[in-house]
Amino acid sequence: MKARYRLFRRHNGIFFCEDRETRQQESLRTKDRAEATRLLCAKNEAHQQPGFGLHVARAYLAAADPALARKLQAHKEKLAKGVEEKSRKLKETV
Repeated sequence: MKARYRLFRRHNGIFFCEDRETRQQESLRTKDRAEATRLLCAKNEAHQQPGFGLHVARAYLAAADPALARKLQAHKEKLAKGVEEKSRKLKETV
């Protein structure tokens, strides 16, 4: 599969990526080639595997602040329980 985004550098030294389908260009806001390549790879991976980015974000969050990650998990479980309860009540009324 061909990568959707390509990397290029403008005359001012700042790296940009270009969407091969829409030809839309976006600044990567860096002059460092290694950082630009990493950002470009992330954009291409996000396009190829849309759900994978969420898992990576959760891993970064858990490593950066485990307490916050636990709080978010608890809120997510509480929200899911509330949705299940509402769904059960709605089925009972029908």
